[in-house]
Amino acid sequence: MSETIEASWDTLYSQSKSTAEDYFFYARALLEKEDIKYSAADVIALAQVMAYDLRTTSILISAQKIEAAIEHWAMVYDRN
Repeated sequence: MSETIEASWDTLYSQSKSTAEDYFFYARALLEKEDIKYSAADVIALAQVMAYDLRTTSILISAQKIEAAIEHWAMVYDRN
């Protein structure tokens, strides 16, 4: 993933719809492989878990970058 988002709001909006569709179709495909009955709510719930996982990962990466920046500035400050 890129470290800097340079897309316009229109692009991000369009991409979000495409991403939601990808999650939905992937979740449905996973549930279809299992020989069980499922509903649209089940597909949506599974897609939501996938989206939450990506969101959590992106937040963690951001937190690590912030931590690294703080450590860098702390070292620079200590040198002075």
